[in-house]
Amino acid sequence: MFVFFYAPWCGHCKSAKPEYEKLKEKLGNDDVVIAKFDATENDIPHGKVDVQGFPTFYFFKADAYDAPVVYNGGRDIDSWVKFINQQVPQGGKTDL
Repeated sequence: MFVFFYAPWCGHCKSAKPEYEKLKEKLGNDDVVIAKFDATENDIPHGKVDVQGFPTFYFFKADAYDAPVVYNGGRDIDSWVKFINQQVPQGGKTDL
């Protein structure tokens, strides 16, 4: 699962959101969940993630849910796809 933690008032989030909403289609891997999390309306799971600013992205691996991987790359589809493909096990890898 790749999660976009955002705040509706955040300018960087507003810029990234339209691209992020296209990610699922571009990725083309039904095994990867693409999710958005409004951090102003929901409680952030403490101890799992550290959201200090917005946007913040985390990848949760199915076999390592308790150890999410923070994403610090570009805020564009190609960068997200590359990162996700690095996280997905070889058997489920999606190359674009």
